[in-house]
Amino acid sequence: MAEPLVMVVVALAVGPVVSYAFPNAGSGNYWMIGLFALGMAAALVTVRGTRIPAPWFGWGALGVGILAAAWMIFVTPHTRNEQIISDTLAGTAIALALVSMGRAAVDGRVNPGRRVLEWRPLVWIGLWSYSIYLIHSPVLALANILLLPLELPTFVNWLLLVLVVLPVALSLAYGFFWLVERHFITSHQKRVINERVDPDASGKVA
Repeated sequence: MAEPLVMVVVALAVGPVVSYAFPNAGSGNYWMIGLFALGMAAALVTVRGTRIPAPWFGWGALGVGILAAAWMIFVTPHTRNEQIISDTLAGTAIALALVSMGRAAVDGRVNPGRRVLEWRPLVWIGLWSYSIYLIHSPVLALANILLLPLELPTFVNWLLLVLVVLPVALSLAYGFFWLVERHFITSHQKRVINERVDPDASGKVA
């Protein structure tokens, strides 16, 4: 447990220091280094099976999540300091929740969060979520630029982006998945695809 803990503490400390030391370098959001470290530590603790009482993760995630939500609702982060606090609280809550659900899966225990994430439609979306991540932003950004000359009311512009452009972006992402990403997925992901196409195909690997 010491190694991931040290990694997280160092990353959480280094990120803000770099952000303030080099405010004009890149985006300046270097405190997110700590958020990446939290995710890596969550994966490491889950895979290693580090002996920590399982309920601690779930209740910890709930407690920190409530604190993060309260901070964002009542403070509405605008300054860099407020943003660092809100992002770190949210990242900690998500990391604890991931450990709780991951350990439940490894140990074969029933977990409310695990049950939600194992819902078949969410599993299916998760298969091509990386393609969504890659494609949606440039498509929405391009559409927003093209809509700017029309000088539409903000709400109308938002509706067009959500109801028209977003489905187009998702369709393109799914197409990208089938054309590119699916050729590089793991055997586990291939098995999930086979089971979706053919429920009797469990155990087969394409």
